[in-house]
Amino acid sequence: MTHCFACPIGMSCTKTGSTLTLKACPLGSYSNEGVSTCTTCPAGYSCHTHDSSGNVKCEDGFYSLAGEINCKPCPAGFKCPNTDGTSITECANGQFSPIASTTCYDCPAGFYCPYKHSAYIEQCPPGTYSIGNQQICTECPEFYICPHRDSISLVPDGYFSPKGTSVELRCRSGWECKTSGATPYARPCEPGYYS
Repeated sequence: MTHCFACPIGMSCTKTGSTLTLKACPLGSYSNEGVSTCTTCPAGYSCHTHDSSGNVKCEDGFYSLAGEINCKPCPAGFKCPNTDGTSITECANGQFSPIASTTCYDCPAGFYCPYKHSAYIEQCPPGTYSIGNQQICTECPEFYICPHRDSISLVPDGYFSPKGTSVELRCRSGWECKTSGATPYARPCEPGYYS
């Protein structure tokens, strides 16, 4: 009496002539009972068993490529919006992401974020500012003040502010300080004029 047997779980079954060859599925693949070929573990899944019962979808922030048995965390400094490993993108300058992130986070205004791979957020030092998404703070320009470190403001006529400071100073005696024109300036009064 001849019996037909199902190809076992985790095996490929090939018949050449009258010879039947059973071979274990390689790591990163599986087969269900009665299926003669091994199937590659799909991208976005971890496959820990010899059949499809152990296929587990990767969690958000993790990914796997086809044929891999484990889901890997998205590396710090990158965003991984898809579990199948597509669209992995490095964070832009002034953004950061910790390990296993699906998105990059913007560095807030008034702060700088020098490292893409960590949430190291530092307030801009006095005399500098950041409007957000910056790796380094910008030096406050001459004739401007940066009181809140997240914006700049032009000083009024009759005042000046040295570059890299956030100090509004009254124009000194004998000088003219004008900021309302096209180009702000501070200069000595012309002969015959005084202040």
